[in-house]
This record gives sequence, C-alpha cells and structure tokens, in this order.
Amino acid sequence: MTPPPEPADVSAEDERAPGAADPSEGGGERASFRAGLRLGAYAALAVGEITLFFSRFDTVALGEDPSGWRRFASQAYVLSYLLLAVLTALAVFGRALWPSLRGNSLSRVRDDVRGHVFLVGHLIAFGGLWASSAYLFDSPLPEHVSVGGWLLVWGACGLASVVLWMLGLFRAATLERLYRRVARPLWFAVGVGVAAWVAGLLTPRLWDLWKPLSRATLWVAYGLLRPFTDVIEVYPDEMFIGSSEFMVQVVAFCSGYQGIGLIWVFMGAYLWFFRNDLRFPRAWLILIFSTVLVWCANAVRIAALVAIGTWIDGDIASGGFHSKAGWVMFCAVALGTVALTRRMDYFTRRESTHAQPGASRPTAAYLLPLLVLIAVTMVTGAVAVGLDAWYGLRVVLAGAVLLAFRREYGSALRPRGPAVAILAGAAVAAGWLLLMPAYDETAVTAMLDEHLAGLSALAAGAWWMARTIGFVIVVPIVEELAFRGYLTRRLIAYDFTEVPPGSFTWTSFLVSSVLFGVLHQALIAGTMAGMLFAWAYYRRSSLGDAIVAHAAANGLLALYAVTTGHWSAWI
Repeated sequence: MTPPPEPADVSAEDERAPGAADPSEGGGERASFRAGLRLGAYAALAVGEITLFFSRFDTVALGEDPSGWRRFASQAYVLSYLLLAVLTALAVFGRALWPSLRGNSLSRVRDDVRGHVFLVGHLIAFGGLWASSAYLFDSPLPEHVSVGGWLLVWGACGLASVVLWMLGLFRAATLERLYRRVARPLWFAVGVGVAAWVAGLLTPRLWDLWKPLSRATLWVAYGLLRPFTDVIEVYPDEMFIGSSEFMVQVVAFCSGYQGIGLIWVFMGAYLWFFRNDLRFPRAWLILIFSTVLVWCANAVRIAALVAIGTWIDGDIASGGFHSKAGWVMFCAVALGTVALTRRMDYFTRRESTHAQPGASRPTAAYLLPLLVLIAVTMVTGAVAVGLDAWYGLRVVLAGAVLLAFRREYGSALRPRGPAVAILAGAAVAAGWLLLMPAYDETAVTAMLDEHLAGLSALAAGAWWMARTIGFVIVVPIVEELAFRGYLTRRLIAYDFTEVPPGSFTWTSFLVSSVLFGVLHQALIAGTMAGMLFAWAYYRRSSLGDAIVAHAAANGLLALYAVTTGHWSAWI
C-alpha cells in the first residue's frame, strides 16, 4: 500500500479567503485572535450539541419496537464505531492533512454578518433535528403518519445543520479550496477507517474459520494448568475448560483473533512509520513473531482466568481480570516487541538504534511516567474488586520514573506564577463539581467502607496516604508532563524539543484539551480542565504553573470529598 501523496503547496494569497486581513498588516494579531476564538466557540458548540443529542436519544432502545424502520434505526449506534475507526485512521495516515490546515488557516475564518446568519440557521436546523428526533424516536407514530416523510425531514435537518455550521465558519469558496487540497489523503484515511470497521464487523461472523484457533487455545490453556492440578477438566465439544468451582467457555472472542487483529494494526503502523529505520524484508518477521506471541499470551490469559476463578475468587476472575487482562497482555506484547526489535541490529539499522552516551531522552522523560502509571493501573485493576488496594504501587513506580528523569526536567517544573495558578485550579475544581455526572453516593460510600473494613489500621493509613500523595502530587506532575509539556508542542512540530515551552496554536490547545477529557472519561468537564491548565501553562510559558493549577484542583476536590462525604469527587 502506498501513502497518499502530499498535497501541493498553495501560495499564501490563495489560502486567504477573499477580503481576509493580511496577518502581516496592522491588527493582524487581533484578527487572528478573533478568528481563533470563533473557531474554538464553534468547536465547543459542536461538541456540546453532539453530547446533548446522543445523551438524549438512545437509538438502541428502538430495537424493542417490532416495526421495521425503528428496528433498522436501532442499529444507528454502529455509526459511532465507524466514526471512531475513521478518526483513528486520520490520526495514523492523515499527516498530509496538517500542512493544509496549519499556517495562516485562521485568516480563512469568516467574520462577517453573513456568517452570523448561517450560525442562526444552524441553530434553527439543529432545533428541527431535535424536534423531529423526539417525534420519531420517543413514541410510536400514528398509523396515518408517513414515516418516510418524517425521516426525510429528519435527515434534511441533520444535513442542513452540518452544512450551515461549516458555512458559518468558512465561505463556500474557501471550503472548496480546502477540500481540493486534502481530498486524496482525506479519502485515503476514510477508506482505511471504513475497511477496519467492516473487518471488525465481519470477523465475529467468521466463527467457522476461527474454530480451530479456539480449540488450540483451549488445549494450550489446559496444558498450562494440568501439571499443577488434577481438578481442571476440559470439554472440547462444548469448548469448556475449568473446575467444579469455575468454568470458562472458549468462544470466538476468546480464541485470540481480536488480539491478533489488534497486533496487526499496531505492528503494521510500527513497520510503516519506522520503515526508514528497519531492515526489510527481514522486518516482516516482526509481524509473524508478534502474532504468535499475542496468541500465546491469550492462551495464558485463559489459563490464568480459570486459575483465579478456581483458587482465588470467581468475582475477580469474571470481573476486573476478564475485562482488563486482555488489554494488559496486548500492551505488554506490543510495547515489548517494539522495545526489543528496536534494540536488535538484525531488524534495525545500527545508526538508528544506538544513542550516544549521555544523549538526552526527552520523549521518554515526558511520556514514560504516564505510561507506567496507566500500565500499573491496568494490572492492579485487573485483580481488584471494588477499590484498588494496590494504589500505592502506581504512586511508587510512577514516582520512581520521575526521579530517574529528574535531570531531564531541570528547572522546567518550577512555577513562575503560583498564586494565579492556584486560582485557575480552584476554577477547575468548581467546574468539575458542576459538570461531573451524578453518582450514587450511598453506593460509593458503602464501597469505600467495605474496602477499609478489610484493612488493618496501619494498612488503611498507608492507603489513604498513597491516595493523597498520588492524587495531589504525582498525578498532576505526570499528566502535565505528558499533555502540556509534550503533546502541546508535539502537535506543533515532530521534534517537540525544537518548540519553545508555551508556544501556542489553536490546534495544539484544542486537541490536547479534548484528549485530556477523553483520558478522564469526562469529555466536557475534562476538556474544560485541560483548557484551564493549558491557560496556566501559556500565561508564563511555565509547566510548573500548570502542575500547581492541577495540584490545587485535585487538592480542593479531595478536601470537598472529605468535608462533605461526596467521595465520588475523589475516589
């Protein structure tokens, strides 16, 4: 497969919309600021509307209705998976898009009366989409009502809402020029995303092809357990393995094909992005090696699942371990394979694998603490029922990585305006409490009490101490290093070390803030927090200020939980 060609360069004169101000002229910076503010407002409007729409209308529930069109509409949720696949492909293959969207792109954003008219039209169209959705989805339609006619109105309102939103930001001629520049890489990425989605959709239906793989997984898991006990039984006809205490059926999803598909995507991306560093054709052996390894890891997972369910606790096995162990092992295999092969001269060119003594390791310094924190969380969470009793382990290991790279940070973590940063943290805490979803506080308190009841006084005190240090100190440092210290600069240039700290672009600001919200599984509240932490960072180009703001926000949330008993704000 060949990469999409880079779009041809277009002169600055062609890139600017007719009548747009030249940034080099007086007032150019002010015009760029207004354009960036408008772009951010439109993005926030789109995120808010999408969140409200999908939280209000649940198409899956339509499948309970016997009428054909409602059952068909109930499958609309798959569009979210398709969109995710396309966005993932854009992130991997869409590098050719960014030169087309950077530079003086803010000068193309319109700021005229007609743009405001299009915005009003968008809001009216979205209102029509909302009203028609409520009429179509909330109750059965009368027999005399034309379903086709209402569906046509519904689709027209949705399409008009999208088109008018785009015209509120850019002129039609500007949109046409942008599309011509990015069409080929855009459709290449869309094609890859659709192909990945279709493959994921069809694979579960190819059960007959994967039966031999499931049977092999069954017998390998049995072979791993049999030397240690004679209580394990296997029923190959029904694909069961286990004991009288705990039994597992090795169905299609346990055969290992999902891990194989994931490792093919991951290692394919690895081979692609490092194609200039790797030695081909021998590098193709990496794909074969990782495929065999991830399948063996899945067999180990099945054996461990049976062992934990038989000898430890069935709830742990069928709960946290069953849902998370596969991802833990996939990450271990994928990252381990990359780390190993990058250090082997057989696969990698010598000049690209051996760093000079004393060479700087900035990427590892900024990202490895977060990766360690996430990895330990996944491992300990896989064997946890309720709250994680091993929380202190993630604090110790992430802290150890921070200490190991302390020379890389130098004075970058030193705050320059802590008073204002604390105020920003207070604003984040207040916004988080207002925007976070409502939890059953009785259930959260009962889970906390049950967890503490199983610990001695010393162990409970150590757990609380680790929880506090991790939440207020370690987590803010780790996350700000990754998001503000690395990602905001990495989105500006491939070599983020060449970008001065505090360098601002709207793309890096918005993307890093949204990804921060995604990581915390709270899109609106998390994005808001990411924006305010970024503001503290940009204000004096100080990563230390972002860390102080983050620590202040987490500290205030912990204080609120302790004083009010609303533990969901912290635990």
